[in-house]
Amino acid sequence: MFISLENMRKSLGRTKNNFKKIKKIFPVDVAHEVDRKLDRLQKTTQDFEQKISFRHINQYKKYEDKIIPFKLYFGVTNVCNAKCIFCAYKTAEHKKGIMSFEIFKKGVDEYISMGGKWIALTPTVGDPLIDPGLFDKIKYAKKHSQIKQIHFTTNAILFTNAKKYKKTIDSGITHVYLSMGDLDKETYIKVYGVDLYEKAILGIYHLLKYNKETGEQVIINIGLRTSKKPSETLASEDFNKYIKPFLSKKVTYSFTPYFDNFGGMIKQEHLIGDMKLGRGNKIKTTPCVKTFEAMILFDGSVRLCACRLKKTEFDELVIGNINKNTLKEIFFGENAKKVRERFVQNNLAPVCKGCSLYRPVKKSWLKRRIKEQKQ
Repeated sequence: MFISLENMRKSLGRTKNNFKKIKKIFPVDVAHEVDRKLDRLQKTTQDFEQKISFRHINQYKKYEDKIIPFKLYFGVTNVCNAKCIFCAYKTAEHKKGIMSFEIFKKGVDEYISMGGKWIALTPTVGDPLIDPGLFDKIKYAKKHSQIKQIHFTTNAILFTNAKKYKKTIDSGITHVYLSMGDLDKETYIKVYGVDLYEKAILGIYHLLKYNKETGEQVIINIGLRTSKKPSETLASEDFNKYIKPFLSKKVTYSFTPYFDNFGGMIKQEHLIGDMKLGRGNKIKTTPCVKTFEAMILFDGSVRLCACRLKKTEFDELVIGNINKNTLKEIFFGENAKKVRERFVQNNLAPVCKGCSLYRPVKKSWLKRRIKEQKQ
């Protein structure tokens, strides 16, 4: 019996969606393993799809001048205060800095003029709380009614400095994503590379506590990047003391089923315990969905893909600088189109060639993005 590619894709999608709905009935460690297997199955399906669908590799082009970034990322700083074993920050060779308010303002204004609605202040590598002007930037973005969501991801280490946990909740930000390691000092140091466990866990505690006291103004997710089985983390003393009392529909946690390879910079031997490296795609003949997103770096450079870097974020994915051209001119310009065309020509940028986070553009995705922009 012949099963069409479209039916295969729909079946996999239904399987993943159904699992998300019922995963709570499974033991947490079993659900974690199923997440890993579903990801590998999805990558295999994507490889097969691209192998037999050559006639579709250029279908994205008629949408190329219509799709704006679903969210615009701002690399407010590329400086970090951790040295995580799963991150390429510690080996990055690029210049470091903090984004000026003027560059941020120009980026926000031009994104709004394009119809943008969602802003992220999360760097590719780095921690936004290091930026002393972070809350002024959030305040500026928040005053525009067109901006519906603002978020950032942080390792929480600096929340207790100058009560930044309080400033975060009061800033008007809509979502905060926390990156946290094992909930014991010894293992945390092994994974995050710094002896700052107490600052991180207390920062999370104060953020969650103040958020609850003020009516849960902010949606928060604690992303647990642990080397132990999920069940061990959930049973830990510090999880039950500092996190569990504040869990709700708006305050949740998640585990990382697999870690990506940062374009080949991170390998399985760099990870410890139960940490697993994700499987990459073997075939990449259509542009990645991330090439339809953009990040403004601290110096005004505009880079396609706000996701990962290899040795530097100032690489072949940089397509312009807003100090010289408008965001619209850059994003719809020839340099952006050339980056996407490299997938079709099998001439990928080094960071894309080895990246395990690749997601191929599909016609359904393109149509959905157009529809979302009109809403």
